[in-house]
Amino acid sequence: MRVGYFQFAPRFGDVEGNAERVLSALQDAEVDLLCHPSNLVLAHGQQAMVTRCLENAVFPVTTNRIGFDLRPRGTLSFTGASQIAGPGGRVIHRAGAEEEALFVASLGLQEARDKTITPQNDLMADRRHAFYERVVRNP
Repeated sequence: MRVGYFQFAPRFGDVEGNAERVLSALQDAEVDLLCHPSNLVLAHGQQAMVTRCLENAVFPVTTNRIGFDLRPRGTLSFTGASQIAGPGGRVIHRAGAEEEALFVASLGLQEARDKTITPQNDLMADRRHAFYERVVRNP
């Protein structure tokens, strides 16, 4: 599977143009999975996703905006730093905070499907659903 992201500063109100720009870049790169942009404004958002990959042995792909929005109460700056991380908590690639970026990676699905921590521990098999069932149950 080939996964990619395209980091850019979208033009406000130009939904079709923005979508065309992303689709064109990612189609040219021949990716299998199209990742959508996020709006992270706090610097620790990207690192939090690395933690999620440690907890769940997955490849998180965080695609963030760059640039800024002018708001009535001031300027909102986006942190960029789009990234792909691996199940062991390693950052495979992280873009800069301010420049447009396109990155494509080939990821091993088997690595994400292997939930073994040690021969005695498995991330999914060892979860005790009874402890958090009440938290996730619909009211």
